[in-house]
Amino acid sequence: MVFSAEPTSPIESPGLLAATSRFRSLLVLMTLAGTIAGLSFALIAPERPSASARLTLTDPRGTTIFHDGGAVQVDVARYLSDRAEFASSASVLSRAAERFGKEVSAEDLRRACSVADVSESNTIAVSCEMDKADQALEAADSVVAAFQELTVSQVNEKAEEAIEPLRAERDEIAGELASGTLIPSGASSIVETAVVQSATGRITALDQRMTEIRTTQALFGDGVEYLDEARVVPTAGWLVRALKLGIVGAGLGFFAALALAWFRADRQPIAQRSAEVVELLGMPLLGQIEVYRDTPTSIDLLAKPEAQFELLSSSFGAVFSRGIALFVPVVPTVGSVGAIVNSALVAVRSGRRVLLIDGDASDSAVGDQIGLQRNVGLAELLSGKASLESATARMSFGQTAGLSAAVFDVMGPGLAGSDLAALASTPHAEEAMINLRSHYDLVFVASPALLSSGAATALGRLADGVVVILEQGMSTATIANARRQLGFVPADALGFVMIDLV
Repeated sequence: MVFSAEPTSPIESPGLLAATSRFRSLLVLMTLAGTIAGLSFALIAPERPSASARLTLTDPRGTTIFHDGGAVQVDVARYLSDRAEFASSASVLSRAAERFGKEVSAEDLRRACSVADVSESNTIAVSCEMDKADQALEAADSVVAAFQELTVSQVNEKAEEAIEPLRAERDEIAGELASGTLIPSGASSIVETAVVQSATGRITALDQRMTEIRTTQALFGDGVEYLDEARVVPTAGWLVRALKLGIVGAGLGFFAALALAWFRADRQPIAQRSAEVVELLGMPLLGQIEVYRDTPTSIDLLAKPEAQFELLSSSFGAVFSRGIALFVPVVPTVGSVGAIVNSALVAVRSGRRVLLIDGDASDSAVGDQIGLQRNVGLAELLSGKASLESATARMSFGQTAGLSAAVFDVMGPGLAGSDLAALASTPHAEEAMINLRSHYDLVFVASPALLSSGAATALGRLADGVVVILEQGMSTATIANARRQLGFVPADALGFVMIDLV
């Protein structure tokens, strides 16, 4: 068969719902895996006891120690952030480790403890997790105590830095006043009195400023206005924690699967609608067959075929009235055998002379579903080792209502080990096909999958027409491969049948 150039119009990008529906098994599995992972984590890593202390810090805006006596506006939020960072610094944690003892290092406390400022307040919170509740309490208390001690040291250093220049100036003025070098020589008593009073006033002002700094230093102290001592944070229990972690794991698994499903759907587009397959395959749609996944594997030859198979047979009859038709699935497809057998049964019921051939030597699915024993068949017919009569089995419908004179001729693939791909190229093969055309109105050949067996292409060279069978939702790349493979088959392209698994 000759095709025009392959279509270049792109398939629409899949939506999130379409990707979810296509990869629903992946979503279920990854969500379940996430849930199991969360529950497992709760089991193997139980929640550690935690202790928390809260420190309400003194408002620094009225304290001049920290800005060298200048009237500078202090940003409280920045101050809290700095103090929280100081509380988790190496110096504080080292001092806390010394107080804690028990071979606990500063690095151990860094991993176990965290310090954060509480928004919209003057509070920082110290939290520590340890293997035991009493250890968590001791760790939090140690960090708080170390923070207070080092804050006192910081305040003292700042106070000394502020007082030192004031003290030096006072000592210099007092020394000059005592030695008399402050008073110019030959100065009158009035000048002398004024100089002494000025110097004495400056000394008094410096003493007053140093007293204020000492008072502020004493009042500020460790910078903590109120301490809410460390206490163990109550836990919800293993069951509640496992439930929470399970929900978190399920959510993470679900959203990860959702992203993966969308990515895979975008990278591996599928043909969901028959119009897309028509465009990709270059064939008309003959019928769409709905197949249930739990459909019985055996076919009742006496039962009337469903209406969907009658519609398929009607469409098939409109494009092909006589000859050998190869029914070939693109890949092994559930329901393909049922579509072929029921199409042949509809033709039998209409009074046509029909032969159904199982052309799949490796599987023999047709024979298995209609109860045909493996015996001499197509392979022996093509090789000339058997006649048409000996290779054919006739199934009579007896006197069943509406089928009083109907018979159904079937032919198996032949004895086990037969190579139908090679036998289809022998001189006897073409003679056998001529013989079949003279004996039957319609010959239905159930082929192995097009993309997994060379026998499908070989048998296609003996047929007059080809019907492709594919499952709804097949990838566009697979359909494109099928189109290229069908280009090696000289038979007419009759159309395709779409299987919808429900």
